[in-house]
Amino acid sequence: MNDGSSVLIIDDDTHLQRAWVKLLKNNTVYQAFTYSQGVKLFREKEPDMVLLDVVLPDGSGLDLLGELKGINSNIPIVVITGRFDMSVAAQAVKGGAYDFLSKPVNIEKLKVTITRAIDASRLANEVNRLRLESTLGESLGLGSFIVKSKSLQDVMNRLGAVAPMQTTVLLLGPSGVGKSRLARMLHQMSSRKDGAFVEVNMTTMNEGVLESQLFGHTKGAFTGATKETEGFFLSADGGTIFLDEIGEIPKNIQVKLLQVIQDRMFYPVGSTKPVEVDVRIVAATVQDLRNLVSEGKFRQDLYYRINVFPILVPPLTERKNEIPSLVQHFIGRICRREGIPVKTISPDFLQTIVNHEWPGNVRELENAIEYAITVAKDRLELKEKDLTGFRIISSESDTSSSNQKGKDLSDQLPDLSGNFQLDSYMDDIYKKIISYALARENGNLSRTSKLLGITRRRLSLLMNRLDLDSSSTKGRPRTDD
Repeated sequence: MNDGSSVLIIDDDTHLQRAWVKLLKNNTVYQAFTYSQGVKLFREKEPDMVLLDVVLPDGSGLDLLGELKGINSNIPIVVITGRFDMSVAAQAVKGGAYDFLSKPVNIEKLKVTITRAIDASRLANEVNRLRLESTLGESLGLGSFIVKSKSLQDVMNRLGAVAPMQTTVLLLGPSGVGKSRLARMLHQMSSRKDGAFVEVNMTTMNEGVLESQLFGHTKGAFTGATKETEGFFLSADGGTIFLDEIGEIPKNIQVKLLQVIQDRMFYPVGSTKPVEVDVRIVAATVQDLRNLVSEGKFRQDLYYRINVFPILVPPLTERKNEIPSLVQHFIGRICRREGIPVKTISPDFLQTIVNHEWPGNVRELENAIEYAITVAKDRLELKEKDLTGFRIISSESDTSSSNQKGKDLSDQLPDLSGNFQLDSYMDDIYKKIISYALARENGNLSRTSKLLGITRRRLSLLMNRLDLDSSSTKGRPRTDD
């Protein structure tokens, strides 16, 4: 048998328990003599398998089988009864039992059954682990290669633990690390996967109509409300709602959000009748909500309701060892998409990529690779020079000096001969830089204005003049936040 594995025996027969403990001397054995003890030890110890008697002093073993399967369906349970009964065996198998044995139990058959059950359990756990790693890689825009860094392994383990539950999850981390894709992955791995997944980015919502968009409104609730609207929460009923940039939500809306979390109900705008909703909430932010609480910008009671199961998604700077694999993945994906030969990389290209700080994380890295492939044109090998223009625009933390940056810009000055219009030329530059910054910050106006070193009001004025829309730039980077 599998030495070192753990077995939970749930049987009120003390003589049989002693015999089986002796049989399983090389294993870790947990003993329960009642229904309630069995549930308690199953939750606490998470054994590799269970031997369960049908008849218990405080309940039915078949009922217990269903309860244990509800707690963890991956742990195999072998049901044992005093005499063979076809109807009981059928109920046990239907209830998810791995096998069914009748007393007196043949020792050799029991040994084989235990060994096979534990092997099946370990195989199922390994398959689930590999599936989770693959799904995590895809969700983070990493393809299907195995995540190697300890920080991402921790993310993977925490996701796997919380996905099957109904717990509220808070995803933390800088822009560009893939929080939106992780939220969708949580939904797909949960029991709500057949329900709706509704994503709401608080930074792109007009504050004046946000309450209506979230909770819906009745006809005539306000000027322009010509018909009843259900809102995002009701659209997500039975599924998952993802509240991205939860720190941006106004204080007046925070009260209603707290009510939804606590009571699973809300009042649409203009209505006096409560609406019940069954929805799992996943939130994300780049901000420190604790600071917002101390500044009075975020309700403390809402913070505690949101911060039930936080998961910190590490920035790319903490997993430099994965950058070469990411580069190869992005090159292959982009080249296949464009129908061109897969390009190779020079040592100086890779060194430049690895040395860069990547404030925009995985999203910025993918953009840089696509930029370099475009610049290289028909040349098969990507070189450091293919990144020059991208590095000027993308980051102030590049190691190249300001003199070098000035030299690169001088090479791009316009031809002043002919009908040159300075205002038109500068508008075009403004438009390109603002569009890029908006895309890098996923349409978030507050972060975009900070990135550009201007006020949010000035950014809004520039966007209006240049006919730019933050929602049209959201999602242009191919790795979601």
